[in-house]
Amino acid sequence: MGDGADTDRVVAIKDYRQAKSERCDVDGEACRRAVTRTYHELREHGIHDPMAFQASLRVYCLRHPEVPPADARDRVAAWISDELGQ
Repeated sequence: MGDGADTDRVVAIKDYRQAKSERCDVDGEACRRAVTRTYHELREHGIHDPMAFQASLRVYCLRHPEVPPADARDRVAAWISDELGQ
């Protein structure tokens, strides 16, 4: 297990704790920030795109377990895509 895996865990734990402390609606700005921040921070630490996306999706799903998995995946992908397009 290398530094990348450790960094992934630290970021995921930090965002999980923040997710538990913030309430938001399904399309809430706080949720979007947490999801996209997770993705960008992991990418900055050298985590490959699929792993960074999965971690971001996990953050969203922790915040919104009521959202069907396919809808969650689509929403997270759109948010990340929007951020990358800017």
